[in-house]
Amino acid sequence: MFIDHQKALKDLLEKDMNRKEFLIYIGGAIIGVIGVTSFIENLLHQPGKKKQATAAPAVTVDGSYGGGGYSASSSLRVKG
Repeated sequence: MFIDHQKALKDLLEKDMNRKEFLIYIGGAIIGVIGVTSFIENLLHQPGKKKQATAAPAVTVDGSYGGGGYSASSSLRVKG
């Protein structure tokens, strides 16, 4: 479960590798460091909870486009 970091680093430094393998290890390390720092930065800079914006009240207009017999505005009309 626990990794001996000193031994792992020593094994990595003693390993014979070509340029491609070296660039893969270095690239992975750089991406890992950037990812960890970004994650920590996001955790530390969480914005506070904001109020939810309330929706504007619905406006009904008689005779508007789509105001057919089954719309909400048609039920508000005075039938006479």
